[in-house]
Amino acid sequence: MAIKRIAKEIEEFKKDPFYNKKYGIEIINDNDLFHLSGWITGLENTPYENGTFFFNVHFPTDYPFAPIKINMTTRIFHISINANGTLCCCNWPELVKYEGWNPSYTLLKIVKLIRERLNNYPRDCVLSGFENSNLYNTNKELYFKKARNWTIKYAMFEEDKSIWDVYEKGKLIGSGKFGDVYYAVDKVNEKPVAIKIVKIGNDEETRKLVKNEIETMKTIKSNVLIETKMDELNTYFVMNLYDDNLENILNKRKSGFSYNEIKNIFKELNPTFEELHKNKIMHGDLKLNNILIKYKDEKKIDFNVSLSDFGLSKTITSSKTLDNKGNYITTSPEIINAEEGEHVNFMKSDLWGIGIIIYQLYFNEYPFNLKEKTTYGILNKLYLGKKLKVPNESVLADLLGKILVVDPEKRITWEEYFNHSFFR
Repeated sequence: MAIKRIAKEIEEFKKDPFYNKKYGIEIINDNDLFHLSGWITGLENTPYENGTFFFNVHFPTDYPFAPIKINMTTRIFHISINANGTLCCCNWPELVKYEGWNPSYTLLKIVKLIRERLNNYPRDCVLSGFENSNLYNTNKELYFKKARNWTIKYAMFEEDKSIWDVYEKGKLIGSGKFGDVYYAVDKVNEKPVAIKIVKIGNDEETRKLVKNEIETMKTIKSNVLIETKMDELNTYFVMNLYDDNLENILNKRKSGFSYNEIKNIFKELNPTFEELHKNKIMHGDLKLNNILIKYKDEKKIDFNVSLSDFGLSKTITSSKTLDNKGNYITTSPEIINAEEGEHVNFMKSDLWGIGIIIYQLYFNEYPFNLKEKTTYGILNKLYLGKKLKVPNESVLADLLGKILVVDPEKRITWEEYFNHSFFR
């Protein structure tokens, strides 16, 4: 009896004039009509407007003598719906046997009631112990704001919302060649984030760089990136908010970092370099301010580091040259010398950048006592045999001596770098 009744109700549901407009239902498995999925849209002029809320349906075996069970799978901030998606009987008594359920009710009737009563807020709801219920009874304005923010974040399709629907934009905290970075706050969980805005417009080259950065960060599973969004003019990189970068920290010091500090920094960065190397991707823009730090405590002494800004990263091939040479201070000699169309292997270019950064951190100065800020100035000093300072520690001196080699063929390999005694 239950199967025939359910099949008939599904057929009638699909004949409703608002089917697939205000609500919908879907058979998950043709051999199991007891379990369905469905959705409703939020009513206009409510916090749930333009939201699409999905739910699961379970029919009991003795249906229709026992009520349908509905469980919301889309997160929704509502006084009568708990965190697990369970609907409270104070708003929908029809879902409870001996309270409001009647065998004459149908799935369509129940779905309509759920949608219509999303704008009901029973003051004495039995879920009053939950945060959303308490908030409604103490601060309705904040309650409706949170309900709306949850709808935007969890129930609206990406193409229907802008980045500022989800995040509250704050002050400018950084600016560079490829975009500006703003402080922002997630409207739902109130978590602070950083959002980099890269203007694209009709610039195909910038679009290419942005696409490449997104692909790279996803490939290496960067812990910096939270999500990305693109509109007609801009791409937005939503990132975890960090406290500072290594360049700023170094500039505040009178002397450089210690042997152990540098070792710990690069032991933490090396898994990212391993991922890049494994996927044959070159970062291409290694520099101190692209190494972000997060303090471990309020004393601001110990910190974690993460690598960022993969806009210039490229898949390494022997037949490609970089059309954008990155920053001057860590650019490898082979990149500086590369001509358009020349067959050059950039496999070891990031190793050179690592060496320069280690040198900067240790001595708190640019290598070569650089004054002219051009890549060719660096290269001239290299080819003229300009000697670098040597660290006091023999192990670190050995590592730098094997990395900062002009000829990439004679430079240390990635495998030798990862296995070097400096990191033991």
